This record gives sequence, structure tokens and C-alpha cells, in this order.
Amino acid sequence: MFEKIVKLFSSKKIVVKNIKQQSKVDITNIENVNIKSSEDFQKLLSQNKVDKTDLTQNDFQKLIGEIENKKGIIQREIFSSDKSQNNLISSFLGKTILDDTLEKCIKTENKVILLGNPGLGKTTELERLAINIINDKDNELIPIYRNLKNFTSNHDIESILFKNWESYKNLVFIFDGIDEIPDIQDFNSKLETFIYYLNTNEIEFKFILSCRTNVYESLIKNISDFKVYYLRDLYYHESINLLKQKCANAIIDSLTFDSTITEFLKNPFQVNILADYIKENKKLPSNSSELWESYISLRLTHDDNHKLIKKSLNIPLIKRLSIKTSLVNELMQRNTISNEELYEVASSNSSDFKDFKDNPLIDKNKELDEWFFEHRNIQEYFAAKAISDRGINEILEFIQINDLGKTHPSLFNTVTFLINLLDSNSDTYKALVNWLIDNEPELLFKADYNRIDLDTKIKVFQAHFTKECIDKTLWINTNRTFEIREIAQFSNCPENFEFLINILSNSSENHIRTTNSAIGILSLYHIPEAFLLDLKELLLEKLENENLNISIKTEILYLIKSQNLTDNDEAYLEAVFEIFINETHKALNNNLLLLLSEKDNIDAYYDYLKEEFLRAHKLKERLITDETIRGNEILINNLILKITSADNFLELAKYFFNDSSSLYKYDDYLNKLSSKLLDFIKQDTEFIDKILDSVIDDVSYHIHDKLLSELIVKSNSRERAIIHLLKNQDFEKVDYFIAGIISESELNAVVNILIEKGISVERIERFRNFIANLNIRRLGVQFEKLMKRKGIKFKESVLTETKVKRNKRKYEKGLQDNLNILFSKRRLLKRIKKFFRKNKAEIKKNEMHAITFDWYKKNGSGNMMETSLSIIQTLLYQYTNETISYAIVKKYLENDYLIYHKVKTTLEEYKKRNISFKVSKRQIKTIENWCLLECSQIDFDNIITIPQPNTFIYNQNYRILELIFFFQKEFEFSLPQNFLVNCIQYYELNRGSEVDESFLRLKELIDNENLFNEKIIHNINNETLVAFSTSKHIDYALNNNLESTYPKIRSLLINHELIYNDSFKIAKYIDLTGDKEILLDCCKTFKDHKFWSIIRMMIEIKVYPEYCKKISIGYLETGEDSYRLDALNVLFELNLSIALDYLIVFIKKKSLLSLNSIKYLNYNVVIDCRKLKELFTLIFDNENFDSLEYKRYKEFAMNYTSNISYSRDGYDCVKNILNKRKKEQKAKGKDLFYINLIIDKCKSNYINSKSRPYVFKDALVKSKKLLAI
Repeated sequence: MFEKIVKLFSSKKIVVKNIKQQSKVDITNIENVNIKSSEDFQKLLSQNKVDKTDLTQNDFQKLIGEIENKKGIIQREIFSSDKSQNNLISSFLGKTILDDTLEKCIKTENKVILLGNPGLGKTTELERLAINIINDKDNELIPIYRNLKNFTSNHDIESILFKNWESYKNLVFIFDGIDEIPDIQDFNSKLETFIYYLNTNEIEFKFILSCRTNVYESLIKNISDFKVYYLRDLYYHESINLLKQKCANAIIDSLTFDSTITEFLKNPFQVNILADYIKENKKLPSNSSELWESYISLRLTHDDNHKLIKKSLNIPLIKRLSIKTSLVNELMQRNTISNEELYEVASSNSSDFKDFKDNPLIDKNKELDEWFFEHRNIQEYFAAKAISDRGINEILEFIQINDLGKTHPSLFNTVTFLINLLDSNSDTYKALVNWLIDNEPELLFKADYNRIDLDTKIKVFQAHFTKECIDKTLWINTNRTFEIREIAQFSNCPENFEFLINILSNSSENHIRTTNSAIGILSLYHIPEAFLLDLKELLLEKLENENLNISIKTEILYLIKSQNLTDNDEAYLEAVFEIFINETHKALNNNLLLLLSEKDNIDAYYDYLKEEFLRAHKLKERLITDETIRGNEILINNLILKITSADNFLELAKYFFNDSSSLYKYDDYLNKLSSKLLDFIKQDTEFIDKILDSVIDDVSYHIHDKLLSELIVKSNSRERAIIHLLKNQDFEKVDYFIAGIISESELNAVVNILIEKGISVERIERFRNFIANLNIRRLGVQFEKLMKRKGIKFKESVLTETKVKRNKRKYEKGLQDNLNILFSKRRLLKRIKKFFRKNKAEIKKNEMHAITFDWYKKNGSGNMMETSLSIIQTLLYQYTNETISYAIVKKYLENDYLIYHKVKTTLEEYKKRNISFKVSKRQIKTIENWCLLECSQIDFDNIITIPQPNTFIYNQNYRILELIFFFQKEFEFSLPQNFLVNCIQYYELNRGSEVDESFLRLKELIDNENLFNEKIIHNINNETLVAFSTSKHIDYALNNNLESTYPKIRSLLINHELIYNDSFKIAKYIDLTGDKEILLDCCKTFKDHKFWSIIRMMIEIKVYPEYCKKISIGYLETGEDSYRLDALNVLFELNLSIALDYLIVFIKKKSLLSLNSIKYLNYNVVIDCRKLKELFTLIFDNENFDSLEYKRYKEFAMNYTSNISYSRDGYDCVKNILNKRKKEQKAKGKDLFYINLIIDKCKSNYINSKSRPYVFKDALVKSKKLLAI
């Protein structure tokens, strides 16, 4: 029977009402019906999660901890790509051109990773985000913020959360600092498992992670489906303002910031360091190393954090042990060190250990008893300082991976510090730079610009560009380890300029990515003036070339803007615009708008601005659809504010009056728009008429009321505007708007015009009501008097202020009486009898419908129906057949339950509507007495009926229970303990949350834990409990270690079909008992979805792998489809080569699976090279993929080849196949972008696999050896 119901109603909740005689209404709930299984439907019914409105202060602590909202934080934006372009537009506007803040991004994206360099403010941004989300009542998301710097391999994701975190709705996990985790790959695996768990259990979630850019590129780029965003740098003016806040304005104004120091200005942490240096030295540092040395000295001498008062520091010891600690941590690839380890670093000298802990440069995590430097850069600086006086061989031994000629990825910043610390004339410096040139030249990009000689810059840059952009056809910034601005700053010289110009000149011979990469770097160069004329000619020639790719032209326009090539050259600007007079391309027009951004006189470009305005605001289509947010709307909006022609400005401004348009509107801009229009009105009073005529399209005037009314009022144009509207527009179209702005001064003129135009009395009366309700009631009264003098007779008089107040009091009194009458049955029956006398003795349903319709028509559709009428209506529709009479009502009301139930619904409705009401002490006592009487009479053997397994019926006694507990919670009176204990198994059966606040509240009411526990034990072991109650009982027993219930719980978990969230309970049971065999027993009884959930559990806790393998292969061999993904996922998680065999078969059969549900992130079994080649051919040469699936399969192939490249055999296999494929693809003239990308990633992973962190003991020995040499 149950299977038939599932089949018939697989997508619907089934509630069967069983109408019984008299006042009994029973509801049969068929639990847990779902498309796949009854368990899924049970989850659907039992959802009762904590939402935003339920949060308490205790929740805040659990969710986001002790983080505080810092003052003076600069609003920072994020970018998904092309950071320099976005920053350029932003600098024009003084703010970002995009709305891409983290708050807005997380509304549309589910998984985000935020990247940025050390000190950029990622932690501050995520903390601010967590605080803003949790305090934003309009945002349904609930944040869980965690800093990951203390996450170890002993943790899993759930261990850093809190108990019952799953009970919260709309979770957004905010995890800060992946780069600070010692074992990042371990975290990746656990994160993937956690996300898989969230997906399979249908838990709503979002994720935001943060990480250093270079660590992301090197180690964690494959976190599945995370969209990458970058936190923007500080703008120059923001940094200068921060410096001025910390230092004297005059000092900052007197300084000249070169490019080395300018780099520091992009980073909030480094701005603070720079400010401290300037305050101390009254000048700028010569290089970045000097800046860090100064910062460390200041911290040690001044102790800015006031950790030590009236106590001197042992500075030489602190510096010596800081260097040693830094070396140890860098060798361990960690940023934390335990208390015991730190003691050993101090050579187990208690005095030194104690003095070092006073170090203001370090902090302690008290929970984990671990120490860390206040900023990772300090650790990196000290490590570089430690090896800076070593010989080149010792340095290379420290920084490189097993003689591979590659540095440890975690040491990139340390190597950069080292380059800047070494004497540029020393043999060690020269040897290090030469080694980097031969092995890892890109690292030189991060060095201070004045540290590298010209020949090296030319050699390194041109070799890098040739390799990456020409040979591999990658973007210059495909590898985000190095930002394009770093590369540009490093390579900026005439020779490299000529090199890039040659690339651009011969664009037809190069790939588009190559040419655009060259343009991107040129855009950031400081180009000598002598080169500008030839450059301008070349760029114009390229723009005129009709065969040149549109994206190259777009980048050229960006280059023209960034180098200010149109400044003081109007003819050049006009020539550029003439080329693109009919171009609709969105990105290209974005750059055209930028060219106009700093011009004051833009009226000559009005025709262009109008066309792009319409396109930007989707009022006119582009030839090529482009939904990417590029900022065209904001750019064009700001540009039109510069238009000096009133008529031209109005032609565009009129669109902002229509709220139904798609125009991007924000208050700040509308204020500017209004101010501009007011200026034109001041110049020409008739301009207000043009505004009114422009906006009166097919939309009623009330849509425009805010902006338009402000213009009219601020320009003192009320009378002119009102008269113009009345004389030139249909009155019905403008009456509402005029009523909102009219004042006493215009009343006579309006009255005369309405009489003159012969407006009907009905429309005049409507207008009068508008005035009274929208404006000032006194004005409505005055208008009525003036109209009466003109002979107008109104059907009803306007309500005066006095009448309105009187009606309000009458209304409020009626609402209170609606409640009060329920406590006087005699008065209630008298009113009901009056109702039947007024209408008829017996009333049918259709007649009742007409009566209630008339009532709402008279009293308002949003009004609360009078109690007696509401009771009659309820009884007629829910308790009787076709007719109702006074006798029937009176008989039903003999059952007090109906009256008290009406009290309950009335209280609920009043609260919902925020209606003021009062329940007297006498009424509360009446309620309490009724509840206590029912407590003594209730039959606990007749609370529910269980006619057959998997169903139950709520009897009338259950409804009474619900009502008693409602009133007890509302008025907080005491209930008999024995009654409460007997209620445990029935309490709130229709709420399925896991031992939620309601269940715990019952325990508090009983106020006897032993008694409560004994009843739970009795119920589990002896009573027949319905599914929801069984779930709550089991959960409570497990959470409170009621061991005598475990045998029965085991039986229930195996045999009970309808236990909610049984996977959690089974996992908890295993944790408590160690009884893993229960999983095998469950597999004997479970079917379908529940069966595979147990298999997943076996995989998660790593038991019975052979059984899981056998089951999964057996299922896949059947050819069935329902749980094919589950079975295949098992094979992937077990890291079996046969998983790939099945995937290849499915692709061949064109039976594609959604890889989104497969946990393949850590899949790394090395297979036969022929199979790998076949896999590549099937995925990359397959034309049957849709775009979304192709992306996922491509990501899978890239991830898999990267994973197997961690082993030598796997890497050799991948390298051999990819190089052959590259050769074949090149011969066919195919794009090599992706294959080069995969080759690079595989090589990088192989190198990273050799970058093994030291264990502490070895790191300590190594550091001692380095420091002792």
C-alpha cells in the first residue's frame, strides 16, 4: 500500500482529514513519502530549523565567536578578473564600478574563495562580513565564522563547528586562512567530504574561504566549484589618507613616493608599518627590508600593544629566538608552534623561554596552547634574515626542493625578503640571482624594483613572456602567483617596451592572448614621452584594422586610457570615436566611456552617449549579448551628469523617473540627478513643464512621485507644475500625484480648474480622499468646503482628524472585544443568536459566503472578522455538512475546547499583525483553570491512534495537549509534574526537529532529570513510539548516554523504517558503542536511498571497503540508473582504478553522469597510460557534451592528471601523453591553451609533491646547523 502511495503522490505531501462526529477532527499523516524514499519525505516534513529571527546572543557567540566590528574600516570590493581594469574605472569614480562586495557576491554565488597578498585585509574583510550578515535582519543567511590558522590533521570540519549546527537554516561558512593550515591537502580532502555531506543531506549552505594568492595557485587551486575573487588593493588616495591620519599632514605632503614605496601603499598592514617608520624617522625608507627592520625594532622598543608595562624586554634574546623560531616554522611549512616546541627552541632554558614569551611580535592561541607571529611576513623576514649571511650553498639547500631547481612554494616571500636583504654587490647576491635566472626567474618579479640590474630584467622578462605567452599561448597572468603589475614594474624599461611593441605590431602572427598580454603590460608601463607619438600612430592604425579581433581593440582602448594618450589631443579622441561610431560591443564601449571619463566638455559626444545609455540600461539591444557586469551603467550615469544642454540631459534623465525600468538607481546618484535638474529649472522656470511632459508616458504619475515631487517642492514650482498637469493631462492620471504635493496655496486654483473642466463628482470625491489620506487631512476638509461652495455635493463627507481618531478607538475597542467575548459564553451565544435572527434560522455555505463577503466589503478586506461570525463560519465549513443553525452552534460550543482554541488563534493573529491587546489576570486564571482541569481528565491511552505501521492519527486529546502547552508557554503557569512526564512521548509530535528547544523546555518544566531520563528509557524500551517521537527519544538517549537503551536503539535503527536523520543517529551510536557491525546489519534491511547512505557512512569511517566495492560494482553491472552515481562515487572514494573504467564506459555510451556529485578531488590511482590517453580523447574531443558538463569533465581530467602527477610514475605517464597530444594538436592548428595549462599544473604538482615539510625535531636540528655555521 505504502509503495502505491509513493508512486501516485511522489511529489506531494499527503494529509488526510478524517472528519468524525461531533467536535472530533483527526488528521492522518502519511509520513516520509518522497520520490525516492520515505526517509526523504520524513526529512521534508520534519524540517523545523532555526532561522535568522530565532537567533539569540548565545547563538551569536557560537556562530562567529568574539570577533568585533572594527571602526574606520575602508569599504573594500572584490573582483573576479581583470583587476587593473576595474581599478582604473574605480579611480575615476572614487569608488568601485562594480557592486561586487562580499555581501552582494554571496547572495548569488554559493562557493567563493577570496584571494589576496599577505596583509591585504582578508581576515578583516571576512570578520566584517560575518558581523554584517549576522546583524542584518533582512539577510536570511546565518554565518559561521572560523579562523583556520589552528586547523590540524587531527581536526575535521565538523570538529571546529558546534553541536547541532545542522539545525540552522541558510548557513554560510566563512573560513579564513587556508594558507595558514600546515597540511593544506588534508584540509582540501576534508572540505570536499564535508561539502559532499552537505549536498547529500540537502543542507542549504554557502561557503567563503580566504587564502594567499600564491598558495592558492601552488597548492589548492582545484577546490571544486569555488569561484575565485580577489580583494582589491587600497587606492592611492585611501592609503595617503590613512598615512595622514597616523602622521602629520605636512610630513606626508612633503614626501615623494617611488614605486617601491607605492607598493606598500596597496596593503593596509604595510601602510601601518610605513606610518610607524615615517613617524619615527621623518622620511621614507630606501627599501622594503629597511621598513620591516624598522617595524620590528619599533614593536620591540615601544610595545605598541601594551602587553608589557613597567617591564623591560630582553631584545637581543627575542630577536635571536625569533630568527630561530622562524626558521623552524618555515622548514615545517607552518605558522604556529606549540608551547613544548617553543620551549625546545629556547634550548629548554626556562629563563630564556619565559623572556621570549614576552615578545610583542608573537601571540598565543590559548585553546590550542600554540604560538604564532602576529603577521606571517614577520616570520618570513626573520627566516630570510637568518640565512642572509650564509653562503650560497647553504641558502640553496634551504630554499630549494631536493635539488630540483625549484623553491618551496611556501618560501616565495622569504626568498623575496632575502633578495632585498642581501648586498647587491656581494657574491652571494649575484650567485642567488643567477641561480634564480636559471631555475625560477619569475621569483625576481617580487623583488624591489631597484634591486635587479637592467640586463637581468630584460633577459628574465623576455624569456618569461616568450615561454608563457608566445610558446604556450597562456595569458601573462594565467599563473596568479605573480600579478601583472608586479611583472610590469619589474620589466619596465625601453628594451622591454620595444619587445612588447613588436608583439603588438605583428599581432596577426601571434595568438590573441599573446597580443592582449603584451598590451596589458604596456598599459602599466611608465612610457617615456619620446615614444608616445609613434605609439599613438600604431594604436590608431590597429583600431582602424577591420580584421583585428574585437578583444584586442578593447585592450588597445584600455591602453590609450591608462597612458592618457587622448589628454590634450581632442583630434586623437575624435578619431578613435569615429572608428567605433556604430559599435555595440559592451567591453569595448566600456573603454570608450573611460576615455571620456575625465573630460569636462562631453556634449560633442551626446549622440554616442545616448546610444550607449540605452544599451547599458538594456533599453536597446546589443548585437552581441553580454551579461557580464562591466560597469557601463555606472560610467554612463556619471558621464551624463556632465552634459550642459538642458534638453539633451532631460532626454536621458527622464528614464530615471520610471521605477519599472531596469535602470541602475541608487540614492546618491538620484540626488546628483535631482540637483542637476534643479540647476536647469533655476535657469529656466519653464523647464519644469518639459520635465513633466517628458515623464508622462503610459505610466501613472504616482510611480514617479518621490523624485518628481522633490524636484517640484525644492524648485518652488508647486503651483506652476500642478496647473500644468491639470491643463495638459487626463485628471485621473495625475490626481494621486497632485494630491500628494498640493498645499493650501494651490487649492483655489485647483478647484476652479476642476469645475472648469467639468470633472465628475466621483473623481473629485476620490481626489479629496487622496488629499486627506496622502497629504494633510485638514487640506482635504478645506478642499471639500471650497467644492461645496461651487455646488458640488459629495456622497460622503470627508473624515476629519477627530472622526479618524474616534474610528480608530472604536476599531481598537472592537478588536479587544473580539478577545474578551470568548471569556463570556453567555454574551457570545447571545450575539450568535442575534446573528441568526438578523439573517435566517438555517444558513447554507453559499449564503454564508455572501454574508462574509458583505462584511469584508463594509469593514475592509484586511480587517479581523468579528468573533461570533468567525466561529459560525469555522463550524459551518469544518464541522458540519451544508447548513448551520443556532442550535448546532450552541451544541458545539458546549465543548470548551473550541472556545479556547479560538482564544489561541486570536492571540496568534493579533501578534502576527502587531495588534495591541490585553489579556487580563482574570482571563489568564480562567485559561489556567481550564488547562489544569484538562490535565486531570486527559486519557493518555487515547492521544493518538496507530491503525497500521507508518501512519498515525491525532485524536482530540492530542489537540488538547497542544492547546495546554501553548497557553503554558504564553502565560507561564505551572502544570502537574506527573502530567508533564506522561506527555514526553507525545509532546509536539508535529514538530520534527532533533531534541529542539521545545523538547528541552519540557525537561525544564519537569525539573527532575532522573525522572525525565527514566521515562525516556521506559518509552524507548517498552512503548510503541511514532517516528518523530522515536527520533527525539533516540537522540536524547544517545546524547545523554542512557546505556540501558542501546540494545533497543540498535534494533530500532536497523528495523524502524521512519527514523528521521537515521544516519546521524547511527554514527552517534557507533561513536558511543564501537559497534560498527550495525552498518552491515542495516544493509540487510535498508533499501534504496537509506541503503546507500549506510554505504557512504562505511566509506567515511573507513570500514568494510571490500564489501562497499563488491556492492558498488555489482550494482553498476546491473545497468540500473537510480543509484549509479552513488555506486560510482564509492569506487572513486576507494581510489580504485575500476572507477575510471566505468566512467570511460559511460562516456562511450553517451550516458553522461553529473560529476558534480562525485568526490574525485583526491582520486589519484595511476592507471595504464593507454586508458589515460583514451580518457583525454573522450573528454576533450567529445562534441556531445553540453557546455556545463564539458566544463565539469574538463575539470575532472585536469584534477585527475594533476593528482597522479604527485608520483614519479604518474607524472612520467602524464607528461608523455600530454606532450604527444600537444604535438598532435599543434599540427592540427588547435588552441593549446588548456593542454599547456594542464602540463604546467602537473609539473607544478610534481614539484610540490617533493616539497615535504620537516618534522619539528629535524627542523630544529637544521635551524641550529644553519645558525651555527
